[in-house]
Amino acid sequence: MKQSSPRRGKPVVAFDSQVEGRENINAKISLLKLALQDDDKTEDLELAHLIRECFPRSPTAFNAWTSNKLPERAKPKVKAFRSNAPRTLKSNSDLQLSVGRLLGALNSRRRAAKGGSSKVESAAKLRRELNEAKMLKDIAMRELVDERNRRQEDASTYTSNLASANSAKDEAIRLLREAEEKIKKLQRELAVATQHPRGGSNVTPIRKEDGHA
Repeated sequence: MKQSSPRRGKPVVAFDSQVEGRENINAKISLLKLALQDDDKTEDLELAHLIRECFPRSPTAFNAWTSNKLPERAKPKVKAFRSNAPRTLKSNSDLQLSVGRLLGALNSRRRAAKGGSSKVESAAKLRRELNEAKMLKDIAMRELVDERNRRQEDASTYTSNLASANSAKDEAIRLLREAEEKIKKLQRELAVATQHPRGGSNVTPIRKEDGHA
């Protein structure tokens, strides 16, 4: 009777491919985050503006997005990235969630930019920016949790990529702090914008959302 051979661990090539797939997706995500940052907070204002004009509008377009499709002025500023198979994004559910939220926020901002500037619209703009800031805070917090989990799951792999891991952690902490500061600022501005003047107002007052102060 033929004995079955012992099960082998995941091939190194396959593991490396998954790691590279995540890195490729994260390179795209970093540009979407940059496009959502305030002009006075972004590290590269020109690049942020360029990405706002050419970002993919859907997850399908995100998967097909490559650095070759960027404007010529943007290409020297970014690390090259390739298209990825839809299954690569689906197999990384945490990244898939981030992509969906970021694209939703960017599309919402793009639509709002075409609107007017009445008091009601100004309040709506503040609410949108507040939701964006809360979303970025949630993403940064989740990235910190994921980084901690990866450290615990495979200490040897984590140690071999310590510099990259620390850089990712520092970036997540920076984005978290910026998001927290922006949330406080926008909450103050929205409270002022939605105050009822004498004689009443049609502006909906600020509401506290579940899970947020």
